[in-house]
Amino acid sequence: MKTTKGLQRHTPLRRQALGRVPKMAQPDGATEAVNVLAFPKRKKALRKSRPKMTPLRKSAKDEGCTIQKVGACLYDPKTVALAHLRWLGDCGGSLKPTDLQAVYACTGCNRWTDSPTPAETADRAAYEAERNFYCLRALVRTQLRMVAKGLITVKGMAA
Repeated sequence: MKTTKGLQRHTPLRRQALGRVPKMAQPDGATEAVNVLAFPKRKKALRKSRPKMTPLRKSAKDEGCTIQKVGACLYDPKTVALAHLRWLGDCGGSLKPTDLQAVYACTGCNRWTDSPTPAETADRAAYEAERNFYCLRALVRTQLRMVAKGLITVKGMAA
């Protein structure tokens, strides 16, 4: 039986700058101008930003879940966080909605609203109607708790 060595390169690989397209031939020396416009040099290295811990996000600690979906809720205040309701709009890509579009949700209810199982969404219209009911009720409950804590103030509202 004949054995062979693994494939080997005779010439080293060339390094290419990440995020750049190969240079294309530009008439009358415009290549450099195109590169300057298309790929401006960064002045500082990009910092990775973390979500800011706003007072509204901090207020979720040791709160009770306001969604309380039967079968999904854990009823454990230790797992509650401020869950943003993305399906209400005002978000996309890497943007979160404002903290006013968020509810106190345990990890079970948060999973149910964000990524339901295929069995839960077999009837999509029924799932969305149920989600809308629970989340709208939770939004009102959460905002009333925030008003009671003094985190949200409403002009003209009797305390």
